[in-house]
Amino acid sequence: MVSDSKTYYAECLVSVGLFGPIGDTPLNAAPVIGSNIVTQNIVVPVVMMYDLDAKRFVGYAPNLRSPDVGGYAPLQEMNDLVKLLGEMDNGGRVTGDAFAEFPQGLDFVWMENTKYDPNSTNMGVVYTVLKDGDRYCLYGTQLGELWSVVTVGDCTQALSRAYYGDLSGCTNIARAEHFAFSSLKNYMYYAVGGTVYRVDLSEKPLTATTQFTLVGETVTCLKFNIYRQSANLTRTYDLVVGSVKDDTGTLRIYEGFNSDGNFRGVALMKDLFNVELVIIPDQDGTYQTRTQSGNLGDIVVWGANGEDYKQAIKNGLLLEWDEDDLAETYAPYIWANYQDALASNRLVSEDDNNLYGFGMDVATSRQGHKSFMYSWDLRWDLYSQLGYPEIKNLDDLIAVFKQMKEICPTDELGNETYAASLWPDWDGNMVMYVKALATAYYGYDELGFGLYNPTNGEFYDALDENGPYIVVSA
Repeated sequence: MVSDSKTYYAECLVSVGLFGPIGDTPLNAAPVIGSNIVTQNIVVPVVMMYDLDAKRFVGYAPNLRSPDVGGYAPLQEMNDLVKLLGEMDNGGRVTGDAFAEFPQGLDFVWMENTKYDPNSTNMGVVYTVLKDGDRYCLYGTQLGELWSVVTVGDCTQALSRAYYGDLSGCTNIARAEHFAFSSLKNYMYYAVGGTVYRVDLSEKPLTATTQFTLVGETVTCLKFNIYRQSANLTRTYDLVVGSVKDDTGTLRIYEGFNSDGNFRGVALMKDLFNVELVIIPDQDGTYQTRTQSGNLGDIVVWGANGEDYKQAIKNGLLLEWDEDDLAETYAPYIWANYQDALASNRLVSEDDNNLYGFGMDVATSRQGHKSFMYSWDLRWDLYSQLGYPEIKNLDDLIAVFKQMKEICPTDELGNETYAASLWPDWDGNMVMYVKALATAYYGYDELGFGLYNPTNGEFYDALDENGPYIVVSA
C-alpha cells in the first residue's frame, strides 16, 4: 500500500497482519505497486515498485528474511534480486529476455497489474510505462514464486522479463494522461482528451489505432476492473471510461469479451447512424430494478425467449411492432426477408399473435446456418512450414501437433510450448475442451451427458468406449 509516496505492507500468510513500513529507509514510491493478481498461492511472493527518487525498479519480498529461505534483505533493486535468485541455493527460475536488465534513470509514467498470462504460468503481466525525454518505453514483468523449494504453489518461476516495446511512435502518446491494459489480449489503451487509442503490443513497430472519440468530452478515467468470482470473469475485459463535459460526468462500460477488445464499433455506430450505445450489463439485480421501474431501456437483449421475455410483454414494457406498422416501416429488410422468424416470435408472445421482438440465429433460407461456434485453429506459420499436411482424422491432427512441437519447442521467452491447454472454467456435464474438439470435428453437439448426431439422430453417451468423447487405447 502506498500513501503519500510511503509504502506499507501487512504479512498475512499465516494470520491477519497489521500494516507497517517496509523498511527503515524511506522509499519514495510511485502510487502503484506491481503484483501477481492471477494467484495468491505463493509462499515467497514479491511485489515491484518504482523508486521515484532513484528512478529504478525495486522488489520487496518480506519472506526473504526468513532463515528457512536464507535470511536475505527483503528490499532489493530488481537487477540485484535477479542476481540473488541465481546465487540462492533454492532461488526461483528467472525467464524471459525481452529486456536484458531493469532500466534505471527513466521517469515514471504508469504501472498496472493485469491477469494477462500468455504462457499459462499463473503470473499476470505487470506493465510499466517509463519515459526518457520524448522517448516512451513499455516494460512487462511477471512475478511469481521466489523459492524453488515450494512444490504446492501455482507458480514454477520466480519472475520473467516478459515484454519490451517502444511507444514513441504512437499517436499523441506524450499527451496521454490515462492508460489501461487488457487481461484478455496483449492490448494497451490510452486516452488523449476525448479520444481513446488502442495499441496491439504483439506488433512491431508499435502504432496506435483510434477506438472512438467522445466529442466535446474529456476522458478522466480509463480502466479494466479485475473480478475474481467465476460468474463475473468476462466482465474483467469490459473497458470502463469516465468522462466530463462542462459540469456533467458520464461513466460508460464497453463490453470487451465478445468484441475481442476492439471497441471501434462504438465510433462506427456514432459516425454511421448518429447512435451512441450505452450498454448496461445485467448485474446485481439491475434487470429486476429496471423491470419494477417500468423502464428496460431502448433495446433489450435476452439470452432466450423464456419467462423474463414473456413477463415483460405481460407487464407492458415492450413496444408492439405491428402497431402503426413499426416493423414494416423501420425494419424493412427484416420485414421483407424474415417473416418465418417473425411468425415464430408471434407464437412465443402468447398475446394474440402480436409481435414484440426478433429472435437470434435466423437465416433467409432453411439452408442457412450461423457461424460455427467451435472450430480447429492451428498456428498457420508452423502449419505452412510443415508443408500443409492433410488432416483426415483426429490421429492425423495429433501427428501434426507433434511435428509442430518439434519445430517450435519453446516460445520467444524460452518457455515450453504445448499443442493444447485445458482450463476448468467452462466444464459442465463434460470437459469443455474435449467436447468442443469432438463438436468441431464430427459436427455433433452436446446433449445431456453425451453428444448428438444431427445427421442420423444417434446419441453417443459420454462414457461409451471408443465413442467421440472417450477413446480407449490398447
